[in-house]
Amino acid sequence: MRQGLHDDHLGAVDLYGRVLRVRWTPGILISEAAARATLTRARELTNGQGLPILVEMTGIKGLTPQAGSVFATEWPHGRTAIVGGLPGR
Repeated sequence: MRQGLHDDHLGAVDLYGRVLRVRWTPGILISEAAARATLTRARELTNGQGLPILVEMTGIKGLTPQAGSVFATEWPHGRTAIVGGLPGR
């Protein structure tokens, strides 16, 4: 496994084999800036390849509409699995 961004405030982005893994820190409200930082790191780790992604969102507060737009329009990965409970639970 090649390690990626580790930030206690945001979470982590890394590669697990040929799967990109994003783990958000519980309690975070994902902002546009956090979404863009995650997107940038994902592109760096994958060298622009469209790898499958696993997003772990357990315990997040939610995400802003602007962050949702970043993920909806700019995320380069086609196959995405999102796991975790409802925001704030």
